[in-house]
Amino acid sequence: PWFVASGTAAKVQKLEKSIGQDLLCSWTSEHLSRVYPEGTRISSGNVDPIPMWLSGVQMVALNYQTSDTGLLLNQGLFRHYNGSCGYVLKPSFIPSIRSATKLWLRICCGHRLPRPDEPGTAEVSSP
Repeated sequence: PWFVASGTAAKVQKLEKSIGQDLLCSWTSEHLSRVYPEGTRISSGNVDPIPMWLSGVQMVALNYQTSDTGLLLNQGLFRHYNGSCGYVLKPSFIPSIRSATKLWLRICCGHRLPRPDEPGTAEVSSP
């Protein structure tokens, strides 16, 4: 089963307390997961992404309007680490996927793609 599990930060923390970090890490090593702030939050502050990342969560939704600790941690890890590629391998203590998998993608459409005849320009092709 391949899917993306989405949940609030509070639900992920509650799940981790009930099943343990090891089991949650094992699950997130084989499934994509996304965490977002609770919808009832009044402030635009961010959740602490570190506990989510340590549990193996791949995507932590952050509010870029608020330059707080959560956003600074995210920028420090993904923008300035690993050659600024935006991707960081999971730490070795998080289990890896046990078998190799081929992924075939069919690109249906694109938006704001660079013109193929002008690779270095900032202009994009028109729809």
